[in-house]
Amino acid sequence: MYQLLIILFIVLVVLGIRHISRQPEDVRPSLRLRYGLYALLGLAVLLVFSSRLHWVAGAIAATLPIIQRFFPLLLRALPFFKGKKSAAEATPKSPSNSFSAMNLEQALQIFGFDDLPSEEKVTQRHRELMQKNHPDRGGSDFLAAQINQAKEVLIEAAKKA
Repeated sequence: MYQLLIILFIVLVVLGIRHISRQPEDVRPSLRLRYGLYALLGLAVLLVFSSRLHWVAGAIAATLPIIQRFFPLLLRALPFFKGKKSAAEATPKSPSNSFSAMNLEQALQIFGFDDLPSEEKVTQRHRELMQKNHPDRGGSDFLAAQINQAKEVLIEAAKKA
């Protein structure tokens, strides 16, 4: 009986290795981890049946695939339990699609210029405005995007002039 279980275990390990070798490279690490945990579980069951492992240790080993399956979900839910937003909720959507193309007059108005400045003046003024309005310093994502777009418009116009 035990010899049959050992043969079955070895056959399953060989089939698992063959299955992993046929998969694409990017999928292999997760399959190795999953099949490794299943192999540990199978080995624990085999040792329990042969009375070489206490049933409590076998039960602990049996929970490994369950932990492996639900641990990423627990990590994703952890910010919820702490009362904080997850990284996906904390980052606002990009405002780049919420406004249309900017013209030269709007860009000059945003930067506070009356006429077309040089590229150096545009870069210097952009740096000043971003220091005041950057989202990491309490500014608005929308304003930062407007400033960046205005800089691009002004630099393009300065290159053409």
